[in-house]
Amino acid sequence: MNEGLISGAVSALRKGRKRDGHFKNTAHAAVFYIHLKTIFLMTVTLRAMKSKLTPEPSDERRYFKEVRFRQIRALFEIARHGTFAAASRSLGMATPSVWRQVRALEDDYGVQLVTARGHDVRLTEDGQRLLDLAAPLVEGFDSLKKVFLDQHGK
Repeated sequence: MNEGLISGAVSALRKGRKRDGHFKNTAHAAVFYIHLKTIFLMTVTLRAMKSKLTPEPSDERRYFKEVRFRQIRALFEIARHGTFAAASRSLGMATPSVWRQVRALEDDYGVQLVTARGHDVRLTEDGQRLLDLAAPLVEGFDSLKKVFLDQHGK
C-alpha cells in the first residue's frame, strides 16, 4: 500500500485535531477523510486483485463441496414422483430449489439427468444410471434413523 497516503492521513489527523480530539476546521477533516477513503479503496482493490490471483481449488475439494446428498435425494424424489412440484413437497423444499439441485448434479457430471415435458419429468439414461449407482447410498442413509429408533426402542 502507498506509504505516502498513510503518512498523509496520519499527518492530517495530527495537524488538524485539537487536544479534545475534534478537528480544528472542516478543511482538516476533509483532508483526513479523503486520505482514509483513498486508503480504503486501495485496500479493496488490492484484495480483489489478490483473490483473482489465488488458484482454483483442487478437483477433490470441489467435488466434496459441490456434490451433496440432498442433490442425489432430489433426483431420487423426482424419479419417484415424476414432477418437480411433487418432489419438492416430498422434500419440504421450494420447487426451484429442487430444480437447482438436479441442475447442479448435471453441471458436475456434465450430462443431462432429466427431461421435462410440461409438468412430467423423466430420467434420462444417464439419470437412471446415476440413480442405480447411488441407490445403496440413499437406502443406507434412509435406514440409519430406523436403526437408531429400533435400538432405543422408540
